[in-house]
Amino acid sequence: MRGPTPCLIGTTLGSCSFVMPGARGPLRECKRCHTELGRAKKCVEVTVPGSLGHKTYCPGCFAKILDATQAKLNSLRADLEPLLAA
Repeated sequence: MRGPTPCLIGTTLGSCSFVMPGARGPLRECKRCHTELGRAKKCVEVTVPGSLGHKTYCPGCFAKILDATQAKLNSLRADLEPLLAA
């Protein structure tokens, strides 16, 4: 083993965090559905690799992003299984 197993989520590829928009900060908008996010509701910030910026998503859109990510992971796992059995 070479130390802890890395994860593709939350490393240099970008990390996700649940945040509360500040009371004095600018209003935020979901990058996907363009819904205005209130200051009292949690939203998700995803850092953009290679920049100092981030994208903000509402919880509903982020759930759909996670579903799409899980489907892709399931496909990759299915492609990997025969290689591990060999």
